Amino acid sequence: MMPTESAPIQIDLLVPLCSPQNPVELAIFLSLLESEGIFYTVFNDFFGSLKVGPVIPLYNEKFILVPESQLERAQDMIRQPPDFDEPPEESGFTFFDKLRMLLEVILFGWIIPTAGRYKGRKTA
Repeated sequence: MMPTESAPIQIDLLVPLCSPQNPVELAIFLSLLESEGIFYTVFNDFFGSLKVGPVIPLYNEKFILVPESQLERAQDMIRQPPDFDEPPEESGFTFFDKLRMLLEVILFGWIIPTAGRYKGRKTA
């Protein structure tokens, strides 16, 4: 029995993309890469989180590695931050809601915002 020929396996080398300075930056970069479908891996991900303190290169510094074929696309994603220029949503609290919450804090020491609870209901 002769083995059948299959398509050659293409192996793409992983190259360093960047080294985030803190866990928040790492999470943002990883979510950007994941949203674009770019494969990544984080070198020193778990060990780098064990030691709290300053980031020491080659000891606890984390690197994001991406395939060489997707490096340019990944660098463009990291360079251009997402557009967060959307206007903030209105709080939905009326003047009377705010007055009621202020009185609750002063008189009872608690606050219960209720504007979201009644948004979908029709009032009688």
